[in-house]
Amino acid sequence: MRSDEVQTAIYGVLSGNAALVASLSQSWTDSLGTVPAIFAATPQENFDDDDFYPFVSFGEDDTTPFDTKDVNGGEDIVQLNVWTRTDGYTEAKGVASAVYDLLQKQDLTIASANHITTNMVSVAFVPDPDGSTRRGLMLFNVVYQDE
Repeated sequence: MRSDEVQTAIYGVLSGNAALVASLSQSWTDSLGTVPAIFAATPQENFDDDDFYPFVSFGEDDTTPFDTKDVNGGEDIVQLNVWTRTDGYTEAKGVASAVYDLLQKQDLTIASANHITTNMVSVAFVPDPDGSTRRGLMLFNVVYQDE
């Protein structure tokens, strides 16, 4: 089971793409300056401030092992959330499209495992109950085999 390593690999691909990072909010900072608006969990601070949108966060994941006598591996269903505050879903769909292009059938470097494939399972665009926020909920299937 390599869920943490899969998340690290996906984060590396997303945060390492200058075009995607530039399309996200530039308001998130730490002691070193601006940080990519891509988070391991949905941040609760600044959630009501429009300047901190759009951003991407990881959601739930589900791992199914496919171990055999000689080989261990798994399939992870990884949820990525695209959060926006614009009217309609155009911005969310644009960011989701960029995420799709970076992950769909693209190589991932997963520590201690050989990546086999990554495929999007589904995407849904839904309003948040607060009435202001829009979300793109993306599910990706990541298949890997232990080294």
